[in-house]
Amino acid sequence: MILPTLSAADLADISTGSLLLDDFVFVYVQDRLAYRITVTPDVATAREVEGAARGGALEAGKPLLNPLPATKRPPKAARAAKIRERGP
Repeated sequence: MILPTLSAADLADISTGSLLLDDFVFVYVQDRLAYRITVTPDVATAREVEGAARGGALEAGKPLLNPLPATKRPPKAARAAKIRERGP
């Protein structure tokens, strides 16, 4: 969602550390997305509600940001190895 909106100058600023990708995410979420807050009686209920929402149980369907993956992802070590195979 965010990466395609970044300019070459934005990417250069992120690579030097003068800006953070998190800042672009914050602005994107604040300007373009809506979110809801629900109070629950305990952590277990909160996690259950979160999982249901991320899985698409709400009328709006799965969220655009942070939905549950459709399939199980490979382990992080395998994903990291794939990136390292690409080289510097």
